[in-house]
Amino acid sequence: MTRKETGAALTAEQRKAKEEEEARKKAEAQKAQEQRRQDTALLNTFSSEKEIDLKRDRELQVVDLQIKNYEASLKNAQARETEARGRADQLTKSKKPLPDAVKDELARAEAERRQIEGQITTKQKERDAIRVKYEEMKKRYV
Repeated sequence: MTRKETGAALTAEQRKAKEEEEARKKAEAQKAQEQRRQDTALLNTFSSEKEIDLKRDRELQVVDLQIKNYEASLKNAQARETEARGRADQLTKSKKPLPDAVKDELARAEAERRQIEGQITTKQKERDAIRVKYEEMKKRYV
């Protein structure tokens, strides 16, 4: 009579390590499958690197136009802030208390300027992300 020997039962740590290894392998397989899908889509979408560059440039144009508009708004906001600050300084120099309306106007102007600066920063990051995205596409395409 033959006996089939099985190894000792796995400890909890060994089971956990085995499960983690299987999960890692499964995640790698899914990642590879997703990359193949993206590569196929890339090849089906673009017929040359030049087309990738053209699409990138179109997206960058939109973002650059938005930045330009924000910069014009920023210039106006800075002018309003400077004007409000000038009124506040004038009242301070004449030893008059600042009315709440002037304080509010100055606070609104500062907040508007900060908000627009934040929007410009966000759009600049978006522009950088677009460049990186299309560089990666070109690397994958070749």
